[in-house]
Amino acid sequence: ARERRALHTLAMQSTPFPCASNTLSFAVLSRAPLLARCQPLLTITGLSSTGTASTNNLLATFLSGGTGAGGFNAGVAAQTLSASWLQSPGTLTMNLTSLLSSATASGS
Repeated sequence: ARERRALHTLAMQSTPFPCASNTLSFAVLSRAPLLARCQPLLTITGLSSTGTASTNNLLATFLSGGTGAGGFNAGVAAQTLSASWLQSPGTLTMNLTSLLSSATASGS
């Protein structure tokens, strides 16, 4: 298995104010198909100086849909999965296998 880098990424936050509750949003477009049988991981690094303690059960919500000329488009569905968060290095890791398995089962 080789590490692949995303073709396009975008990061946003709900507030720029220090110490405020904040929601981080990330958009990622892969260069290659993600297959459930490969058990792909998505790792986001560099999220330092946060107040959220390390946990193996941080809930992450994923929005997925088809892609077209404009990128993400209609037919967006939301799914939640558990992610691993390490506060000190600021690393969030998610196993995408269950998302891909459910997308395949629903015909997405």
